[in-house]
Amino acid sequence: MAQPSENTVQHAQKATESTGQGQRPRVPRNRKNRISADEKRKSKKYGLDSALKQTGQKTARKSRKRKSEDTTPDSEPVDAPTRKKAKRFATQASEEFLRTLITPDVIEDAHASASAQAMPEFGERDKEKAFRRMIASIPAADLAEAKSDHKRIIIASRKFSKGVRKDGTGGYRIPGMRTSLYHYQLLGAAFMRDRENASYPPYGGFLSDFMGLGKTIQALANIVDGRPSDPDDPIKTTLIVVPSHLVSHWKNQIIRHCDGIKLKEIVTYCAGHRLDTLDIVGSLQEYSVIITTYDEVRRSYPQSCKPPAGTGTEDEVIAWWDQHYEEHLGPLHKIKYHRIILDEGHTIRNHGSAVSMAVCALTGTYKWILSGTPIHNYIDELFPQFDFLGVPGTKTHEKFLRDYCQDDDGHMRLVNLIRSFMLRRTHASRLFSFPLVKLPDVRDEVIKAEFCDAERELYNAIEDLFIQNINQLAKNKHPKLAQYRCFLTMILILRMFCSHLLTAHDVIKKLLSERLLMAKLSRMANGRDGEDPTFIIVQRLIAIRSNPTVICDKREEHLVHSPNLQGDKEKLVRDYYDLMLQLHESEQWDERLKRNSCPYCKCVPVYPVITSCHHLYCEECYSFLSVNVSTDEDKPICRVCQGPIQEAAYCDAVEGFELTRTQSTQNPQQETAAQSKKNKSKTGVWRKPQGSFRRPAYLNSDEEPPTEPDADEQTDWIEACASQMPSAKLTKIRDLVVKWLAESPRNKIVIFTQFLDFIRILGKMCQREKWPATSLTGKMNLAKREASMKQFSDVNGNTKIMLASLKAGGIGLDLTAANKCILVDLWWNDAVQDQAFCRVWRIGQTQEVEYKKIIVSETIDDYLLRLQSEKLASIDQTIGDEKLKSRDTMAELLNMFADVEVDPNGAFRLTRKPKKSNASSKPDGKKEEKQSDPPESESVPAES
Repeated sequence: MAQPSENTVQHAQKATESTGQGQRPRVPRNRKNRISADEKRKSKKYGLDSALKQTGQKTARKSRKRKSEDTTPDSEPVDAPTRKKAKRFATQASEEFLRTLITPDVIEDAHASASAQAMPEFGERDKEKAFRRMIASIPAADLAEAKSDHKRIIIASRKFSKGVRKDGTGGYRIPGMRTSLYHYQLLGAAFMRDRENASYPPYGGFLSDFMGLGKTIQALANIVDGRPSDPDDPIKTTLIVVPSHLVSHWKNQIIRHCDGIKLKEIVTYCAGHRLDTLDIVGSLQEYSVIITTYDEVRRSYPQSCKPPAGTGTEDEVIAWWDQHYEEHLGPLHKIKYHRIILDEGHTIRNHGSAVSMAVCALTGTYKWILSGTPIHNYIDELFPQFDFLGVPGTKTHEKFLRDYCQDDDGHMRLVNLIRSFMLRRTHASRLFSFPLVKLPDVRDEVIKAEFCDAERELYNAIEDLFIQNINQLAKNKHPKLAQYRCFLTMILILRMFCSHLLTAHDVIKKLLSERLLMAKLSRMANGRDGEDPTFIIVQRLIAIRSNPTVICDKREEHLVHSPNLQGDKEKLVRDYYDLMLQLHESEQWDERLKRNSCPYCKCVPVYPVITSCHHLYCEECYSFLSVNVSTDEDKPICRVCQGPIQEAAYCDAVEGFELTRTQSTQNPQQETAAQSKKNKSKTGVWRKPQGSFRRPAYLNSDEEPPTEPDADEQTDWIEACASQMPSAKLTKIRDLVVKWLAESPRNKIVIFTQFLDFIRILGKMCQREKWPATSLTGKMNLAKREASMKQFSDVNGNTKIMLASLKAGGIGLDLTAANKCILVDLWWNDAVQDQAFCRVWRIGQTQEVEYKKIIVSETIDDYLLRLQSEKLASIDQTIGDEKLKSRDTMAELLNMFADVEVDPNGAFRLTRKPKKSNASSKPDGKKEEKQSDPPESESVPAES
């Protein structure tokens, strides 16, 4: 017979003492953690709906039906125009509320907060005395609001199961917490306790305070105070689901802030952190807190694959799924949790993705979403979040669209509904008429850089090439889709070039194979001083093309820690283009469009990685998948196929600029399929650099540079000449860093960029200048990221510079060690760059922060800045990688570069606008003579 546990014996002894001598003690029953039949049915239905859709079932049983719901990861909503309408607000109130969910003006809020008086702190531990002194210090005009806030604080302090007391320094101490809470954090934690004790669903909600206001500590206060009252309750575990790089952060925060949760009660369950036990489910239930990742939750839910042949009817599919579900269900879905918390909960915003379905299939009593940006682009992104929380009346995507997204009344209904279970504060919010938290001011500035003559010439050549290609694509049978994709690639390449011309080296190599352009650049550099940027750039370009002795593998280990990809590149690219050709010939335009977008970020792939399942990922996005594998034998899981990726390889940019100048002059209809496949399957090879440059003699003569070298196709230009190649932005960055490091030894600098190759270039600049620097990118594994963060955060260390990618450095990290921030390239959605900035400007920041955005004048940077400053629709909405929303939107964007006409077939015909040029001068101050340049018609390709 099993002996009772020590806890059971102690509990029985306490019961005897409390009930008196002679009374029989109450011995707790050995209850089990059980998931009810209804809860299990709900968990099953996500995969079942997907399986039914894959078999082409038109109708499903009512209890399981998600009518007309498209569950593919990149699907459009039922009524596409509703997404466009979703950003129109019915009334001023609903407009303001929804706008704060999407694009709050963090810089404006920062200035307003810094200029306001800080909330006074009084040493009394008596709450009433402290409040009376505070109210006495408040101006008469704000007294009514202050008294109302006072009442809210008093009510909030009574929401907790144990007494809340003042700590004598202006904070509030909750039993079980080591760290005191600010006034507004007490209100936030009380809101969470109130929702969990509510008499109506959802039993949880959104904690959507803006980044940097302390959502984590409020959630921890709720966990500590909201533990089950019965110590023997089998449903006692809080599951915290986080992005992979925040696992250690959450564990450290619990240890730092809580004394009511012991270290032995916490477990991390994810790749690299497995339990050594035969009973994983039973072991996990013993812990009070489980920290896991979104990818681990996705792995725990059975893969929603297509049912096997022979399961044609609905009943057969249901029977197959029931068996498949039971056989493949992972441990995280076999437990009913006391509470589930999603950090960065907007991760599940794509309602048809495998991650979203797996998270919604978890079973718990109380559910919370922590996110400072619950909406990134569209209001219907709230649907899967509502589904997870169990909001009544939002069971299907179609119903959500119909009720909340189609008209102004729907928006008002949404605002009225969400306010009951969402708490949202920004830095503009006030309490007792004071800012919620007093942070140092921000000095923000947009710094405009100017291209040198060589950069401007190459930038114009890129525009010419793409405009010509877009015109050529007008002859296609379905021109709109092809032109759209080409234009998206054009925007990406121009943004890359603005950072540094070597960031777009693949396109530059193609352009410089044109003899006239290379000759014009050579003459442009003649007679210039050796320190002139145009002279240096042309010198390096000629040297690398004519003497390609520096050959290297750009994917070798360097600052950004590339993953090791061993796939057969030529075969993968060939298979990919075979599929593209099939989709083109069968006119499957939507599928062809999806195959050319990164499944992870939904954008044009940056430094594409091609997979064996014929998808293209950004290099860094693919690394995010690789970070979550447990062992070397495990394979990353494709976001679309939901199956393991057997092979992957780096490939060149694959669409939008594959037409060279020679190809673009011939009629696309005259090119055979065999020729097309042959042209498209050409691939480059990365090799390893060594050697040095010499000064070409023809830079100081009228001799034209060589026009035949092709060996530079195998040269890693960044490794070869990045340390000596200037750029407009790089020069500005260097000047800022020199200035800041000279001002104070305390200054630390974070430089954010989207492009990993530019991080390589920045790294070489730091090496040349002997500046100790570290990096933070999505390609680094968790151990390297943590080591990099620790190195940078060390106040006594020598590392003053952090080179961070926006994707990795902008989410859930504390970078308050830095007080200087540079944003190199604007993001499509300004909410993403705000997230990055708020890693620096947040609670814990003690110094004034300088925030510099660097743009290049008269380039795509200018247009993006204007779109953001005018609060227009975010670029993700207007040219995001889903479907083109309207011809008018496309025409408006194309009009940045050319005059636009639409032909009867709906195709765009572009006429190049006058080119931007620099006011170049010769060394003697005289303007460069026009006749020194070749005719315009010779320097760029003729337009269609």
